[in-house]
Amino acid sequence: GYQASDAPMVAAVGRVAGAAAMLVLGLYPLAEPAAHASRWLIWSGCLLTLYWRLRLWRLAGERRIRDDPVMFALKDRHSLVVGAIASVLFAAAA
Repeated sequence: GYQASDAPMVAAVGRVAGAAAMLVLGLYPLAEPAAHASRWLIWSGCLLTLYWRLRLWRLAGERRIRDDPVMFALKDRHSLVVGAIASVLFAAAA
């Protein structure tokens, strides 16, 4: 299990891993010729996802997320709206 002393390392690794995932997703339209026409949809979804991730990290830093972040996101209206919009953008790009 995690200890309170693990928090800075978990936060750092989580932020870096999330940023790397956004980078890979953002570069995908450049590597896939078929995604050229829908590039802006994917990038818009990336920006929304990045915003959502940064918001969750900020709330976690303020200790407003006490338990599982997935359960928090499933109950948080803001997360649900951003997730729905990003999902529509990604689905439209497919």
